[in-house]
Amino acid sequence: MQTTLKNRFLQFVLKKELFTPQTRVLVAVSGGVDSMVLLHLLHTWRQRLQVELAAVHLHHHLRGAEADADAALVEHYCTKLNIPFHLLEADVSAIAREEGWSLEEAGHRVRDKLFTDLAEREGYHLVATGHHRDDQAETVLERLIQGTGLRGLAGIRLRRGRWVRPLLFAHRSEIEQYARFHAIPFREDASNQELRFRRNKIRHHLLPLLREEYNPAAPTHLAELAETLQEWDVYLRQEVEKAWKQCVISAGKNEIALDIKTYSGYFSWIKIALLEEVFRRGFSRDEIIRRKQWDAFEWWMKRGHEGSQYRWDDHVWVQRRGATLLFYTPHPQREHTEMAVFPGIPYHLPESNIQLSISEVKREAVRFTGERNVEYLCGDRLRFPLKLRRWQPGDRFVPLGASYSVLVSDYLTDRGIRQPQKSQVMVLLNDDEIVAIPGIQMDERYKITEPCKKIFRLTISNGYQV
Repeated sequence: MQTTLKNRFLQFVLKKELFTPQTRVLVAVSGGVDSMVLLHLLHTWRQRLQVELAAVHLHHHLRGAEADADAALVEHYCTKLNIPFHLLEADVSAIAREEGWSLEEAGHRVRDKLFTDLAEREGYHLVATGHHRDDQAETVLERLIQGTGLRGLAGIRLRRGRWVRPLLFAHRSEIEQYARFHAIPFREDASNQELRFRRNKIRHHLLPLLREEYNPAAPTHLAELAETLQEWDVYLRQEVEKAWKQCVISAGKNEIALDIKTYSGYFSWIKIALLEEVFRRGFSRDEIIRRKQWDAFEWWMKRGHEGSQYRWDDHVWVQRRGATLLFYTPHPQREHTEMAVFPGIPYHLPESNIQLSISEVKREAVRFTGERNVEYLCGDRLRFPLKLRRWQPGDRFVPLGASYSVLVSDYLTDRGIRQPQKSQVMVLLNDDEIVAIPGIQMDERYKITEPCKKIFRLTISNGYQV
């Protein structure tokens, strides 16, 4: 097994042509078993592959003395192997708070940027990571659970820019056996056992369940699916490039215009891939678009009138201008007009101080607490997507408990809401009927009654304080 892994590694990297002679490779080494084995294998075959190696370790400042020990282990091992060592540091927790990211997302983003910057600065051609076949299976499962398209199901790429994953052919168990056989030191990150992280739940609960109860080869088949889709993706990317040339009218930094008629003529996968290219080329973002996100955008595109705007997120809006769709970064003072709201997708509107989501729940999950940040709606008459926009003069609704409608403007004034806060208030509509003023009041016509069959929970965070 141990010798086999060593030889299979060489066969794999040669077959995939991951390295060319005189390539300078920066190996990302966390101190865990995967990256330590990768470093050992590359060092073992460095003369055969004719590569120059260096290692880099990121100290996240998250785990105190444990993180210090990780860095010390990697540095000591690099010294033993006579491999140049780079230590980078970042306060990932502080960055996560500042950017509104999870710790996991912040760690990935910071690592990618710092390692890429180091490679460019020091002249390393490639950055190699220790991702393996079980990581690939976990990634495919996680994206299936979250919702994804073909690109997402292609999983972890063997190559992505200067990043390469030479261990994608091997399972975790093989890597661990190799480490034991060669007495390779490594450290276990205790956070990898914490089940509050979804990835760990998949690793320790879902994948073992699939292996034991359904198919022992399930992780292999999931990884093979990703590999197959990556091969298809190479071909499909060529088709997307052709579509891009036909569809794009103009492309600049933070502003791209697409021809609506040409864009509309493609099938869904090409459309989604084109939008991902808009984010990548125009806004420097590697976006994976979920089906629900695309459905919401398509609904607006087909129904939006001339001049109407669609807010993709905080930094990218879209506007219909004649026969074109203009993707742009808005001016800070430009106002949002209307957004399509689907169940299960969070919507963040910083200028209105709202983060809103709506999801269907069972009746037994309903908990009336009197708090305005959670409302429960009868969904029997709801027709998705709902609409979210600023209130307008003449808007009326029936406040909860009332038997008659009132002007939204009068209601807000009576509640003591004055400018400039008043102008920022949003309303949620079912067709043209107000369902709720999120964070303030819901409409009597959508309260839960005994005959109600469908119930939706409307959740608002960082809402209005009234």
